[in-house]
Formats: sequence, C-alpha cells, structure tokens
Amino acid sequence: MRATAISFERRYSDDSGVEFGVSLGAAGITFESIHLVSFPVEEIDWLIQCLQRIKAELGGTHEG
Repeated sequence: MRATAISFERRYSDDSGVEFGVSLGAAGITFESIHLVSFPVEEIDWLIQCLQRIKAELGGTHEG
C-alpha cells in the first residue's frame, strides 16, 4: 500500500501553531513556513537533489 497523503510538522515551542511543515497530498508537495509553497509531485526527485546539495554545502552537520 502506498501513501496518498503524508505530513510532517514542527510546531512552535508554545504549541500555538505550525512553524515548519512539509506534506504530500492531492495538490502536490507543500512546504509551510508562514506561507505555503507547492510543487508538482513529478518534481520530487529535483527537490530531493536540491536539498541534498544544500545539506552537502552546509557540511551535512545540521540536524533538525
């Protein structure tokens, strides 16, 4: 079985709302941080490559 929707969120420390989020749904891949940004599902490989490159440039030492 494959997920058709999945979401990950980090809430503000006072639990007042979502500070950061990323989700997959019918509308595509959505990133949240004050505003929403959506990408087509077909661009997931490109997004992953971009994030991996950013992580490599940062030395891969930044954990969430």
